[in-house]
Amino acid sequence: MGTGPKVDPATGLILRHLDSAQMPASCLLVRCGNRRTTRCRSCAEVYRHDSAAPTRT
Repeated sequence: MGTGPKVDPATGLILRHLDSAQMPASCLLVRCGNRRTTRCRSCAEVYRHDSAAPTRT
């Protein structure tokens, strides 16, 4: 488990505090970023519509 405070450098005040114990499954889940469906279906779905438009020559 971990914590991650966000502190205002000018004042030293804590603006936001993240405690992984309060998250579902007690951890912060992040995407792996792999675009292949065979490797990570969840990430592939995010990037599915992200392909570049066909280029014209």
